[in-house]
Amino acid sequence: MWDFIKEMGPLVKNILQDREYYKDLRKTVKKGFNLEDNSGNWDVKEVINNIDIYLKEKGIDKSFHDYINFGFKDRKEPATRYEFFTSAYFTLDMIGYKSDRLPKKTDTGQNITTDAEHAFYGAHCDYFITSDKS
Repeated sequence: MWDFIKEMGPLVKNILQDREYYKDLRKTVKKGFNLEDNSGNWDVKEVINNIDIYLKEKGIDKSFHDYINFGFKDRKEPATRYEFFTSAYFTLDMIGYKSDRLPKKTDTGQNITTDAEHAFYGAHCDYFITSDKS
């Protein structure tokens, strides 16, 4: 287990802190698992259904909801709403649904995580204050 943890630490660090590493990883994922280029224009009410259809076409016998929960299957308790939401947000970015372009050289995978947190809390709070500049 220790060897696994030692190997995963740098991987996670690279995903969150190294812009090019994250972009390359996302590019690799999109080679075999990429939504159509027009997916960003889908009606918001159809997005999850369209992804479910896409997964089925790729031979994955899981809905998007089931696919996200699959990552938590070995835990004793199910994912919290926060964990599910942020995992789904990150996955949507990875598979090409309105992926963040990470335009600034300082942008990394951590930006995706932060955006996911902001979206979650913004959806569940009456007021949401950040130190973001814009």
